[in-house]
Amino acid sequence: MDYVYLGSTPSLEKAPQVGTEDHFIQPVASVWKKQLSRFALANKINVRFILKAESHDFGTYYEVCVPCKNEKDFDLACDIENNVPEYWDDEAKLELNTIWWNHAS
Repeated sequence: MDYVYLGSTPSLEKAPQVGTEDHFIQPVASVWKKQLSRFALANKINVRFILKAESHDFGTYYEVCVPCKNEKDFDLACDIENNVPEYWDDEAKLELNTIWWNHAS
């Protein structure tokens, strides 16, 4: 199966770095997945997002992907990729604050 990768955060936001902020990598990518799901729902797009773990020399990182079984899936995923939000939405910001606050406690 092929995948279209949508990153681990919005494109203009800071992402946790593999090897230095590992405890944030999966939770932050999960927040991005939820934001993308809200984006798809608001735009009446029927799509499934998954978190895909990838290995790196310094550890594991996660990216949100759209699995593509056929050309129609791929075209839809590319359209989403070209139109995703560049910044965190308010709901994601609240969730991220909770993640960072809980880790600091």
